[in-house]
Amino acid sequence: MHFDVSLDLGWSAYVDGHRQAIDTLTPGGMEVSLGSGMHRIKFVYQTFAQYNYLVAPSSSFLLALEIFILVKKNEYGCRGGTLSHASTKNLSIR
Repeated sequence: MHFDVSLDLGWSAYVDGHRQAIDTLTPGGMEVSLGSGMHRIKFVYQTFAQYNYLVAPSSSFLLALEIFILVKKNEYGCRGGTLSHASTKNLSIR
């Protein structure tokens, strides 16, 4: 039996309640081998369960990046994307 959906590691196939190996015939489809007769076929997709473990590190990185940008802006006297009057005295143009 051929099922037209991109193969991903999250897919599982069951034939008559037993897990069946999935074969790929084309990049956009997957197949399971069947014997003759009537069968109950079930395709199950399970998302990557560890996505929630990626939220904390990526959020921490983005927060640290924002703090770094704000500190650097403050060091150079930027306020709201413009230079403050006090900081223009320290600028030299070459």
